[in-house]
Amino acid sequence: MTKSTVEEHETRGPTPKVFHDLTNAPTPLPDVAQEEWWLDAGSLLSRLLQVGQYTPKQQEEHLCFFRQHFLHHFGPYPPTWNSVLTRSGLPLEYSLNFQQNRDPVVRISFEPVSHFAGTSADPFNKGPSEEMVDRVAKLKLKNFDRTLFDHFATETFITDNEVERISDLDKYPVKTHTALAFDLNGDDICVKGYVHVRWKSMSSGTPIRDLIQTSFAKIKAKMNCAAAVDLVDAYMAESFSYNQYNFLAWDLTPLHQSRLKLYGAHNEVSLRKIEEVWTLGGLLTDQIATEGLELIYRLWELLGLDSTTRQYGNGYDDYMNQGVDDRLSPLIWNYEMRAGSTRPSPKIYFPVHGENDLKVATAISHFLASLGPKFDGVDYVECLASLYPHLDISRTSRLQAWISYSYTEKGVYMSVYYHSTSSYPLPGCVH
Repeated sequence: MTKSTVEEHETRGPTPKVFHDLTNAPTPLPDVAQEEWWLDAGSLLSRLLQVGQYTPKQQEEHLCFFRQHFLHHFGPYPPTWNSVLTRSGLPLEYSLNFQQNRDPVVRISFEPVSHFAGTSADPFNKGPSEEMVDRVAKLKLKNFDRTLFDHFATETFITDNEVERISDLDKYPVKTHTALAFDLNGDDICVKGYVHVRWKSMSSGTPIRDLIQTSFAKIKAKMNCAAAVDLVDAYMAESFSYNQYNFLAWDLTPLHQSRLKLYGAHNEVSLRKIEEVWTLGGLLTDQIATEGLELIYRLWELLGLDSTTRQYGNGYDDYMNQGVDDRLSPLIWNYEMRAGSTRPSPKIYFPVHGENDLKVATAISHFLASLGPKFDGVDYVECLASLYPHLDISRTSRLQAWISYSYTEKGVYMSVYYHSTSSYPLPGCVH
């Protein structure tokens, strides 16, 4: 790694000593692309780990994991594959999760990419995720189990033969098929899988709802969550929420510890729609749902989002010359169906991409403070500023993309999702 390259990235702000030591390790990275991804994305990860109060040993372990198992799955730098994971098209999205009485947890959502992504050899970039799961499986991570990954691969992943049934692939700007996520829980790493089911649906002629529910039907009894699955299905069908934007997620853990997740999206961003989604159209009205909804009202007011129907058309936002339709994001939600539970747990994703970052950060700080001493010590504005020390967050509007919110008997569970490189925007990234 050249001295000039390192110095160029260091102008974007200080990074922890652990990161510098790894950057200057005697064993160099094998190519320039990996060096650039390490400096650009790895430096931000190191600052996130500091914000999360990870010990120096934990920081080193997680940065080494990132260096050894992520970098060669990024593909070219700057990226040539546009991922659905982020509004910028980056195949990487970091988030910080805030819960009461514990330090923030760093999470990494990632669509592994190869140089074949988008070519006739792998038009949906499906292969790298499967390869990464194979690689991670060999690490013997605590509680890692690929049973659900293999199940959904069989039921919902498009096969090579099925790819040929989809004509005129170039007319689809978003082709992400699968992705992974990694929760850095202290010393441990928990893995999750994701799949967009539209491609299997298109190639097989199977309606989205049928494809999803058939895949769930084969495991919901084993996971003892059939009642929750059926309740979610009833609302999603009644509200016409099964569509091309649905995707599924699951934990790569033993079945009795795992969760199924079904995601939905809608262009209406309003309290009315959020209330409907939160209560499953009035099907979920217990005390937990009621308490959680009251806090949603508070967060909505603090964020000051406009109630509107957003004409989001699946576009990417490169931070410079895009129109408003490309800038604004839709409402996203998911329903978590946990093994052994009859009650689905809703999660709302407030779209804040395109909103002033300082305004959003101030709203988050006030919301956390309003929850009382359980969130004492969280100065979120300071957290955000420390992640991007080279930027004036009062003048940016793309550093925070989503705020996810859920509520259980344990209280508030909230995450913030970030633009995930130190570069802003990523150099040479064209959509």
